[in-house]
Amino acid sequence: MADAADPSPSRPHPALLAAGFLFPLDRLRQPDSPLWRSAGYWLVPWGFLIGLVYLVVFRITWRWFGEYQNVRWLPAAAVLVVDLGFCGQRMLASVTRLRTRSSPETTGNSDALTLGSFLAVLLFTITKYAMLLSLPEGEVLKASPSMDWYLPSHVRWLCPDLVVYRPLMLMPIWGRWALGLAASIGRISPSEPDRIRQMAAGLPLRTIFAQWVGITFVTMAYCALVISFGNVFIPSGRMLAYGLVISIAVMLCSYLASFLLARLRDGQTESSVLVVGMTAELTFLTFYLHMADLIYWA
Repeated sequence: MADAADPSPSRPHPALLAAGFLFPLDRLRQPDSPLWRSAGYWLVPWGFLIGLVYLVVFRITWRWFGEYQNVRWLPAAAVLVVDLGFCGQRMLASVTRLRTRSSPETTGNSDALTLGSFLAVLLFTITKYAMLLSLPEGEVLKASPSMDWYLPSHVRWLCPDLVVYRPLMLMPIWGRWALGLAASIGRISPSEPDRIRQMAAGLPLRTIFAQWVGITFVTMAYCALVISFGNVFIPSGRMLAYGLVISIAVMLCSYLASFLLARLRDGQTESSVLVVGMTAELTFLTFYLHMADLIYWA
């Protein structure tokens, strides 16, 4: 009777397990659930939902508070608060938990490690805020009959009309994709919870590559669907190439970070996987901003 009254409380949906891994929701991180093998498939969809949240927060605060000297101070700050306070809080916290292997210089020097972690978090926060402030506004896409060939009306909402919103959508998607890549590179540290091992086992490299292809397609489309002359919509093959370069850069930097952190920690840990996600976000913003003047004509 007791079992009948308790409908499997320890077996939440894999999407909820993925949410527990991404967000500071400890109750969702059920250690004994057999469904962790399927949780990795939900990392990218959660990244898409997080991107929508960033877009809405940015748009609302921009409408309420506007900008000063063409700089969107408060909208960028609002997105950063949501990112570091909830959506990316575990990524940021993983920096303070990540430790290199002990050495005679660091053993027993916990104050130095704490100071180093604090400085790393501070540097990451300042850098990310500066990048959010630097996002180009771009120009509004002008609706024209030729757009329907590229973007049918029922899916056009997936491509924000103002290009400043697009990196806000792509950044968390790339970051959550990198989590799956990191978990699949190298072995999992024996000291880590079994959920990381199950996630890695349930997310093969062919699936990770297929996700990369899909996100790369969206990135290339976001970089190309911006040029308009009057009412004539003209995509550019060169802009597609810029999107491909950004995607390859994110993949390579995420792979290198995963490889190096796995070597430093005797295998992948939960903290190293989350740090790779943070690295992917910064890599995307870095290359996106570097190529923004080449991509957007505004």
